[in-house]
Amino acid sequence: MPFCPQTEMTKTAIHNTYMIGNKWSDIPRYEARVRCSMCKETESMQHILIDCHSIARHLIWAKAEELWPHGQQAWPGITIGTIMGIGSITLPGNREQANNDNNARSTGTKGRTRLLQIIISEASHLIWVLRCERAIRGTLATKGRNRLLQIIISEASHLIWVL
Repeated sequence: MPFCPQTEMTKTAIHNTYMIGNKWSDIPRYEARVRCSMCKETESMQHILIDCHSIARHLIWAKAEELWPHGQQAWPGITIGTIMGIGSITLPGNREQANNDNNARSTGTKGRTRLLQIIISEASHLIWVLRCERAIRGTLATKGRNRLLQIIISEASHLIWVL
């Protein structure tokens, strides 16, 4: 199975093995990393991905929502549970089509579900990468940010075309 940074980020977050928040408090010269440089709150995955006042985080979630073709399904409320359980998320199928087919979910619903999974996992990974650039290196890596934004746009555009 090929390495997938989005899956690795989620797995590591679920197991609480990232060096964030209070894990830095006992390391000399790194105590400042306990708190978010933007909000001065103790860092946690909840804070980084959902609650931080970072402009980048707000913009990424806004752009992710823009990529979502609203149609029948509204953009879901993003929570830490949504992000960590992204592989299990499903959208309800079209009941009329489900009644006509033996399948519980239509192909269109499967495609929309996969698109939602990609958009949310790519957006959350991008927020994480930018936070690491800011917190650890003290910079925003324009090259990395642009590459990840292109991946999000490319994947979403392809899936929208397929649907």
